[in-house]
Amino acid sequence: MERGCGGDGMNAYRVLAALALAIACYPAKAEQPATEIPTTTLGGLDTYFEYGKTPAGAFFCGFMVRGNHKSSADPHIEWDMHMAEIRLNDTEAAGVSAATFVVSGHKRTLRSPITELSFSIPKDPAPVPVQIRPVQTGDDSVRGEIPLDDAHRLLTALANDVKVTATLRYADQSAERLVIMVGYFGGMGKNSVLADCQRGLLPWRPGRMPEP
Repeated sequence: MERGCGGDGMNAYRVLAALALAIACYPAKAEQPATEIPTTTLGGLDTYFEYGKTPAGAFFCGFMVRGNHKSSADPHIEWDMHMAEIRLNDTEAAGVSAATFVVSGHKRTLRSPITELSFSIPKDPAPVPVQIRPVQTGDDSVRGEIPLDDAHRLLTALANDVKVTATLRYADQSAERLVIMVGYFGGMGKNSVLADCQRGLLPWRPGRMPEP
């Protein structure tokens, strides 16, 4: 089972624990429309299902992106991302952590910080908004909250092998799109590993949560 992104500070448990503790602390804002920007399509094996429990006791079900990690080009760009539904005690939430790096000579250098992030799903006119949270994380990623209904749409699309598009905007005013797909768990609908995980996550049933 894939657990974390490795490298510079993108451990799934620390990432999601910090996100769970930060959620619901700040008011949401409206998602801004995307413009025409460059697009990169990631491979089907760049995204993995993940689940488990954080040190803080939060259970999560979701997907991890290790975008372009298999590239042998020097330099090249890598994207790290976690998208998950989270349960902490009696609180349900969903969110994302994300960071992107330039890799040269096996050294990762953080690119400009991500300031805006949203997702779109083919044949679904409603975007999946992400509210970036000003959370001190101690690593290179940013955190964002996704409304639970929107997160369910996003994760279900990925679980059913549907390509989704992430639109990222950066502090240096640049922007890009990532086409994300899962080539390992798709086409299983209500019997997918995500659905199995969510049956323990939502609704809350003590003692029936997925174990790491």
